[in-house]
Amino acid sequence: MTVTPDATGVMVMCFNVPCDPQCHENPFGHGKNAKDAWETAKEKFRKL
Repeated sequence: MTVTPDATGVMVMCFNVPCDPQCHENPFGHGKNAKDAWETAKEKFRKL
């Protein structure tokens, strides 16, 4: 996951080419810090 700061916190997003051919998702999350953003991403995409 790559952490990118923005005006309201940080965004974490996976920029990797899908390592699993069956993966068609682009996991991401937003929060006030990297830990919160990661937790949001985990809640949205349970496969992480």
